[in-house]
Amino acid sequence: MRLETVEINGEIQMGNVRVNPGDLVVADDTGVVFIPRAEIMRVLELCEKKKQTKISASPRSPKAFPFRCLRQGVRGSGQAIN
Repeated sequence: MRLETVEINGEIQMGNVRVNPGDLVVADDTGVVFIPRAEIMRVLELCEKKKQTKISASPRSPKAFPFRCLRQGVRGSGQAIN
C-alpha cells in the first residue's frame, strides 16, 4: 500500500466539526474534544476555575483536571464531539 500526502496543516471535517491548523485536540478513552485556537485560553481558564472550586470543596489532593471539563467548556461553541 502506498500513501500520498495531499495536504499538511489543512482544514479537516470530523463529523459535523471543522478542525483547523492550530486548534487544540484533546482525546482520551471518554472522547475527543476540538478547541478552536481562538478559544483555547478561555476554555483553559474555565477549567482552572472549575478545578479550583473542586479543590476548595474537597480536602483530597486533585487528579489532573477532568477531561469532561474541556468538553463542557467548548459545548457552547459546538466544537465538542462525544
